[in-house]
Amino acid sequence: MARSGRFDYPLPPSIMARPSLNNAGYFYHSANFRNDRRVKAIRARFGMAGYGLLLMLMEALTDADNTELATDDMELELLAGDFGVSVTEIDSLLQICEKIGLFCRNEAGNLTSIELKESLRSVFEKRNRSREAFEKRKQAVSVTETTISVTETARIEENRIEEKEKKRKSAVRAPVDFVFPASWSKTMIDAYQNEWLEFRQKKREKLLPESIQKQIDKLADLTEKQLIDCLNNSICNGYSGLFPEKFTPVKPIQQSRPVAKHNVVPD
Repeated sequence: MARSGRFDYPLPPSIMARPSLNNAGYFYHSANFRNDRRVKAIRARFGMAGYGLLLMLMEALTDADNTELATDDMELELLAGDFGVSVTEIDSLLQICEKIGLFCRNEAGNLTSIELKESLRSVFEKRNRSREAFEKRKQAVSVTETTISVTETARIEENRIEEKEKKRKSAVRAPVDFVFPASWSKTMIDAYQNEWLEFRQKKREKLLPESIQKQIDKLADLTEKQLIDCLNNSICNGYSGLFPEKFTPVKPIQQSRPVAKHNVVPD
């Protein structure tokens, strides 16, 4: 088996993802290649130098795209410089090789070899299978990563919303050590916590603990209906404070009886 300077060993995924190659790193060289009748004709005509030149041409074809070589004047000069022989030697060998069927010309006029192409078919097919398998694995990994990413993102968002809701609820409820009036019913306490404090929280006007207790003390004498009306009044009007005095009946002011004035006549 002859090899050129390149290798056709299995490639890692990072390299396999590159554009597909249209050449090969080796060609199959049977142990009795020298005894092929056509090869014997080359050896008889050109000697061992011709045999070596034939192998170098097969290496160049294997390394070329689509196993094809142009043979115009410039390419022949380049091949001659590569092989270390004259253009005349290459041209003479090519004429004999084409005549006996080792090489041929395709429709584009390029030099190729049907037998060489056929021997490399398995190499290209294996490479294509590996590339297709890699693409399938890459797509599967991409789908899996996308699914995990979407699921993880949804879970993180759900946890964030849940945590935000916990903080909101803890922020709008009065601490347990606040003292509510003994006369307040559960309805009154819930209305103050779940409606008024939540309203202040939404307005981004969170009350300080000291303010909450002072406010509770200020509302202590209200009845259930008065408290509900007081809270609704401030919430509906967007007030930042409560005005319990508007909902507390005004006690009548007792007027003092007028004192009769007596004129005193001096003696």
